[in-house]
Amino acid sequence: MVVCTPTKKARIIQLRKQGWKFRDIGADIGLERSVVSQNYNKLVKKGGEPDFYHTEAIPGRPKVITPHGEHRAERLIKSGECHNATDIQRVLFPELHPTTVRQIFIWKGLPGRIR
Repeated sequence: MVVCTPTKKARIIQLRKQGWKFRDIGADIGLERSVVSQNYNKLVKKGGEPDFYHTEAIPGRPKVITPHGEHRAERLIKSGECHNATDIQRVLFPELHPTTVRQIFIWKGLPGRIR
């Protein structure tokens, strides 16, 4: 689903209350009819006065390591106190597998290499 800005969402509700069709609202705002319809139905389904700034939480497994832990690990590698992911795993994250720590470094842009 295409996400609209809060201003466009408010405009969709306003024009729909005035009796406009989804096709006409889409032409006025610059969106497809189906996008206008989906956003309108999602806002109306909640009932009452819709909150145009509300976003749904993205589902998925939570991260194993907090952003603070990632930053600490990155700092230890860059300072030279630890030389590889196994050292970091022993020092900071003894409950994790070294492969998990290596993946974090890859995501942070620090792939394995010789210093």
